[in-house]
Amino acid sequence: MAALSAATSTTVMPSPLTTEQKLAFGEALFFDTSLSSQGNQACASCHDPGRAFADPRSLTAGHGASIGSDGSSIGQRNAPSLTYVATTPVFTLQDMTPVGSLQAPRQSAHQTAAMATSGADKIRGGFFWDGRETTLEEQVLSPFVNSKEMGLRDLSDLTSRVMQSQRYHPFLGTADSQWPESAVLTAIADSLASYLRSDTFNSYDSRYDRFVRGEISATTQEVVGMGLFFSPSFSNCASCHQASTMAYAPREVFSNHRYENIGTPINAALLSNNGLGSDFRDAGLAMNPALGSEFDNTDVNGRFKVPSLRNVAVSAPYMHNGTFNKLDTVMRFYNHYSESGDSGQINPETDQPWAASNNPDGIATHKLRGNFPLSERQLAALTAFLRMLTDQRYEYLLED
Repeated sequence: MAALSAATSTTVMPSPLTTEQKLAFGEALFFDTSLSSQGNQACASCHDPGRAFADPRSLTAGHGASIGSDGSSIGQRNAPSLTYVATTPVFTLQDMTPVGSLQAPRQSAHQTAAMATSGADKIRGGFFWDGRETTLEEQVLSPFVNSKEMGLRDLSDLTSRVMQSQRYHPFLGTADSQWPESAVLTAIADSLASYLRSDTFNSYDSRYDRFVRGEISATTQEVVGMGLFFSPSFSNCASCHQASTMAYAPREVFSNHRYENIGTPINAALLSNNGLGSDFRDAGLAMNPALGSEFDNTDVNGRFKVPSLRNVAVSAPYMHNGTFNKLDTVMRFYNHYSESGDSGQINPETDQPWAASNNPDGIATHKLRGNFPLSERQLAALTAFLRMLTDQRYEYLLED
């Protein structure tokens, strides 16, 4: 009898979810506001499917960042678009994968030495602006228990809410099912990750995609913009915003998934709004717990992950701290590194000089400075190309 009792009390492991079940489960989780502390915030609240899975609210109420479930907490970073986020490789400290343009702009001996000795340039992949979560499955769980986001007590709180919700019974069974908590968490993470890997987030149907497949012709301005983008002699954009080693690659995600300090100005409005104060500086990659003592803090401090440029024209605000509201401002900010004197030194959104850099030490000026500044016509052409990277279903959001 004892043996029979032990056998009947043994936990029966659930059957794995099918691919279709994972997608349906993940989509349901993504839009479920009950999985937040106040029952008012879902993943979709900060990643609006109508705005390329970015957060347009941060343009106004958040001053560059999203507001948490408690209605008052605001972080210090912009919620990026989730389109194509699943293309990000796992985090690694020693990635020597060749990415970006194989042609490099001419550098001085000092600049070449600086590039060669930077260990941080080998760091690649990972999720969030500082890469602190290694895999997509780890990343999707983090916002649920972040006090400034969905604000649940812990992951046990998440699994409890999921198991008690009738909407998830088709996937997990009833609340008294024999699912161990670890299995529930794995199902949640796998299903959300599967949803992010689906065609919903990775459609590859922008004008750029249709152009490289030979389905449409590009305008003259777009062709010029493409040439500027992929040419290291003009813009050097592709040194960071290109995953393939060749230009005009199909399914290009427009990020090398590495980390750079581009001298992004502080967002004074955000720092005031979230209470961090004007003296706060975001250390970025330096905050990643995976980094060991072998990395020079001055090399990693202030670096942030290079974002994909897909849907960039419809996913404002921009930069890790949401400091720019318009794509044109971003273009002029990059261009100002190649300008001399007073030219280009004014932020068009504020009519004031560019604000102080988040971290002025270690800015990658050797990558940011071109041989000469782009003209107004060239800036317009480059912007036209970036607009080509908009998924077809979001093209109606493009401003004329």
